[in-house]
Amino acid sequence: MENDKNIVIIPDIHGRDFWKRAVKGREEEKTVFLGDYLDPYHDDMVFWSDAMWNFKEIISFKKDHPDNVVLLLGNHDLHYLFQGLDGSRKNIFKGAEIARMLEENLSIFSMAHEETVKGKRYLFTHAGISTGWMKAHPEIFPEDCHLSAGMINPMMFTPEFVHALEDVSHYRGGWDDWGSMIWADACEFMQKDSLPEGIIQIVGHTRHAGGPIELEGRYVCLDCGEAFLLSPDRNIKKI
Repeated sequence: MENDKNIVIIPDIHGRDFWKRAVKGREEEKTVFLGDYLDPYHDDMVFWSDAMWNFKEIISFKKDHPDNVVLLLGNHDLHYLFQGLDGSRKNIFKGAEIARMLEENLSIFSMAHEETVKGKRYLFTHAGISTGWMKAHPEIFPEDCHLSAGMINPMMFTPEFVHALEDVSHYRGGWDDWGSMIWADACEFMQKDSLPEGIIQIVGHTRHAGGPIELEGRYVCLDCGEAFLLSPDRNIKKI
């Protein structure tokens, strides 16, 4: 269905509460969180106790507005559920509590979300999906597959899918040719023919302070520590 309302986009949280200002007064609009709710950056001076409480508030916000709020999962969320996805700043002391919070609320999280705005399809994921990663995993992305949130979410916790999520490229210190949809760096999408056709991707994950990274009008990275608004005329602006 065509979306004719504003869409609030909340990039990587990492314990910060900037999302509260963005959603105030917009509770009846669509809000999409791009994942990575915990594991605060050291230079943000966010206490872990505050980060945990903030995460609980986000979960409550979703439950209070189930049809209007989308909670996606990132690498800093999934590494508390799957050992093979371990990454930086993982809190081993609170790991069991965080895993329990996620497991008890798995039904309200997803891997991807899709909206159609003015005839254009927008795919929201944590880090983005490259053609290279898709080709590396024909077991989950057949050659003739139609990339969509509808095909991704049903397989989100299958063994094949979780294994594919472990892929990390050299841009993030890994050994794979391409990073997965929770690990792909923005630099990977600058390579030729790395962007799937027919869809505009909205992602976080690659931290940068200089504003959104936009590539070919088909990829926008918003991990700037601020919230954004996708308007019905397809403009993306900082809130």
